[in-house]
Amino acid sequence: MLHHIAFLTTILTLISADHSVTIKNSCSFDLYPGVAGSTNTSNNGFLLTSGSTQIVTYPLDSNGLWSGRVWPRTGCVPTEGDPNGLVCETGDCGNKLQCSTYGAGGVTLAEVTHQTAQDWYDISLVDGYSVPMSYGPQDGTGACKQIACSVPPKDFTCPTELQKKNAAGELIECLSACTALGNAEYCCTGAHNVPDTCPASTYSLGFKKQCPDVSSQFEGLVFVAHSPVSRPIVMLMMISQVRSPAVAARNTR
Repeated sequence: MLHHIAFLTTILTLISADHSVTIKNSCSFDLYPGVAGSTNTSNNGFLLTSGSTQIVTYPLDSNGLWSGRVWPRTGCVPTEGDPNGLVCETGDCGNKLQCSTYGAGGVTLAEVTHQTAQDWYDISLVDGYSVPMSYGPQDGTGACKQIACSVPPKDFTCPTELQKKNAAGELIECLSACTALGNAEYCCTGAHNVPDTCPASTYSLGFKKQCPDVSSQFEGLVFVAHSPVSRPIVMLMMISQVRSPAVAARNTR
């Protein structure tokens, strides 16, 4: 199985082969990708300098499955005296270099489920938007195409109430309404835990308008952005620079 993810300009690329993922940082700055899933990978967090790549392998469970996500961490500072200590402005996973849990909400996510017959992948903004990204198969037999959210962060329209800024006053994330406000109608919880009572909001529609190929509503209720792929494939995820038009995802929420 081949997967490829890339972060461009502001970009990360991931490639996966034989249950591995190659992550390439095509951004103009360094990143610390975080990786977490149903089983631990060979490397759940690391420094990825601009222009460099890193291969991460992941073991399948007894049913031949693996499900997980990759996300970019930015504004990171290693903890002095602790080789596994890392504090990040975005995507932080408990102040650790090696992630044992998913990162803090607000970042762009790449998600994949490997299974026996098909693989499923998507780009998700259900937590927020931080870095441009594209994701798609290469050299495979499936019909799936590349998906992307390639809007430069400086050009991404983000309501004031969803903006997250760092200590210097710089916008570093556009949070989803669920992450920023926590209301049940935005998180699809409580009385809003079924599609009929959790319609797309003005906020999620705003995300969707700017990045039509991604999942922008509560992930527990949105599955149609996932695309089946017959193996072997390469999945490409980029940040900022996109190789081809993103036309694969079908989510309409």
